[in-house]
Amino acid sequence: MRDSKRFYSSIFEVAKEYFHCDLVAFSRVDKEANQYVHWFLSSHSLEADTFRSPFNPGTFCNRVVTSQELFTVNSLASGPASITCPMMVAEGFDSYMGAPIFNSGECIGAFEVFCINARVWSQEEKKMALKCATIVETLVKTGHVELSALQA
Repeated sequence: MRDSKRFYSSIFEVAKEYFHCDLVAFSRVDKEANQYVHWFLSSHSLEADTFRSPFNPGTFCNRVVTSQELFTVNSLASGPASITCPMMVAEGFDSYMGAPIFNSGECIGAFEVFCINARVWSQEEKKMALKCATIVETLVKTGHVELSALQA
């Protein structure tokens, strides 16, 4: 490992500025613990932090991982009742975008962007989220970062 947290923090800082969002996260699958490990940087913190959550089919992270596709919600408040996410409700976020991250053909997590206010994600923003996910994939594949660095 060559300083995984520094690499992730750099990606998060660039993404926060580009997306003008309230929180950026990388959530990875921990199959052994049957949980997700979330590593995030919020708009009001200077350092990234982590937490764990159990697998839950209602989370947006889980939707990204299981569908293996980009997933967006422009407004949780005005969207269909079937679209919900416990963490978004608890933290007061209204919009979400998540891009899958792959390693050796397996979806290992999601690059995620959260906003308190509703917004329509542009095609350029969707492309950028996928590019951010690809950067994380490349850093993992080349050994510049280790997934184990993201332990809560």
